[in-house]
Amino acid sequence: MEKKITLYTLSWGFVFGILLSVCGTFVNIWVPLVIKQLVDAKTKIVHHLNINLALVVAVAIILSAIVSAISEYLISVAGDRKIAAVRMQVEQHLLTLPMSFFADKRSGQLSSRVINDAEVVQDFMTGSIPTTINSLITIVGSFLILFSLDWRLTLFIILSFSLIIFIAIPIGKISEKLSVITQNKLSELSGQSTENLYNIRSIKLNNAYRPVLANFKDVVNNLFKVSKRTDKIFSIVGPIQTVFTLGIILMIIIYGGIRVQQQSLSIGTLVSFLIYLFQVIDPINSLGNFYAGYKQAKGATVKLNKILNTQGEQDVYTKQISQLPVCGDLVLQNVSFSYNDQEPVLQNVSLEFAAGKKTAIVGPSGAGKTTIINLLARLYEIEHGKLLLGQEQASEYKLSTWRDMFAVVTQENTIISGTIYLNLTFGLAQKPKDSEIWSALEKANLAAEIKKLPQGLQTVVGEQGVGLSGGQRQRLQLARAYLRNANFLILDEATSNLDPDSEKIVSDALNKIMMGQKTTLIVIAHRLSTIVDSDKIYFLDQHRVIGSGTHKDLMQKVPKYQQFVKEQILAVNE
Repeated sequence: MEKKITLYTLSWGFVFGILLSVCGTFVNIWVPLVIKQLVDAKTKIVHHLNINLALVVAVAIILSAIVSAISEYLISVAGDRKIAAVRMQVEQHLLTLPMSFFADKRSGQLSSRVINDAEVVQDFMTGSIPTTINSLITIVGSFLILFSLDWRLTLFIILSFSLIIFIAIPIGKISEKLSVITQNKLSELSGQSTENLYNIRSIKLNNAYRPVLANFKDVVNNLFKVSKRTDKIFSIVGPIQTVFTLGIILMIIIYGGIRVQQQSLSIGTLVSFLIYLFQVIDPINSLGNFYAGYKQAKGATVKLNKILNTQGEQDVYTKQISQLPVCGDLVLQNVSFSYNDQEPVLQNVSLEFAAGKKTAIVGPSGAGKTTIINLLARLYEIEHGKLLLGQEQASEYKLSTWRDMFAVVTQENTIISGTIYLNLTFGLAQKPKDSEIWSALEKANLAAEIKKLPQGLQTVVGEQGVGLSGGQRQRLQLARAYLRNANFLILDEATSNLDPDSEKIVSDALNKIMMGQKTTLIVIAHRLSTIVDSDKIYFLDQHRVIGSGTHKDLMQKVPKYQQFVKEQILAVNE
């Protein structure tokens, strides 16, 4: 079923706000008629003013202002609530999209969709729609009254203002195109800025300030050119509308003055005519701007709807087995895989991870080791082959249930901004006890360092954990993995930032965890100290498994593994 963000909301608050706004509009239409009666009733207004009628007018104006304020508040709140729901809907869907969706997209650009595009829709809903409704009522009501006052003058005004429509339609079409371009450029700018800040350390280390700034300048200049075109169009349209409006007012004053001198038009009628005219100028301009605003909002929803209608990874699996399975052997059977139809990363690979055992995957860079982890955790769908748990295929299980079986520590930095406690409990359905948290920190050889911090577990680590050292960030991720108490613990170069002493402590702790909880350990590493004690080692090269067995077995049977080990020993001894 197609998902679609609409440019309106039917909440009670929004509808009631519109009704109040309409009531205020009717009052505003009625007031000039009363003023006409005041002016025409007496020749000497100052001395013979109808006090009661004047009080009625004053009260009506005050009530209209109060009603308008309440209406604007209700409409704004309804719009804010609607857009908050839209942003939640888009963000929620983004988090369920498969990894392949994010392969060619910048996070900053996607964030811009959630923030900037939604704001365009919000402005249209809370501004353009209510204003247009009131404008229509004001224009129709005012012109009906004007026709009753003097049909010839009214007809002249209608013909004059109709010329503005011929300006508004082509401007609206141009505005739609420019809006789409502007939103794309804004998302590109957001993406570039986010990427620069994310890689600030790398930029400084590589002294890449100038080329990065040059790229950013190109994006800013492109956005400036689009904005300049928009400014040029509206700078021409605005004065034209003003000239038309002033010209019409001037003609009415001249024509009305002549009619008053000829005594074919009363002063009160001319005054109310001018009041109505000034009252409909903004609504008429608003109607002209409505088309442009609608096109802008429509252009903004295109990208949002495109995201919402991208199939999420949850939708791929029809069966919904949600019960955690009894832990068994995890098997990749005759698996071949490639990213986005590129060169194969894995070719007919078969691996078995025995329950409660330690299995290592080694090989040169680019052999496909991390891809295997991505497939095990079902971040990508297997194109050819099977992923099994015991005798059951992985696709039989609900995706969230499947991923609950895994705790993964990668080489990448996965520390989020916030406190140490927040990072440790990240993704846990149930918050652990303090004793469990400190036990995990002890096993990761991090407890002593955390206790020294003034705020302890409540210490804020900063974005990407900038307040911690590389080793501390890695050990914090290890402690988080311990707390998941998962069936499978995957370490993807997880000890790469640890010193030898810390690595040994963590390795010993891992062995204790495996003995106590029967955890299946899957390790990707280059250091021999991490893999030599594995129950089974798979050696990958050229996207295939070219050998498997214990360290001793591989040293005897696989020459490439022997070479790999020699290179590791040389690297350690250097």
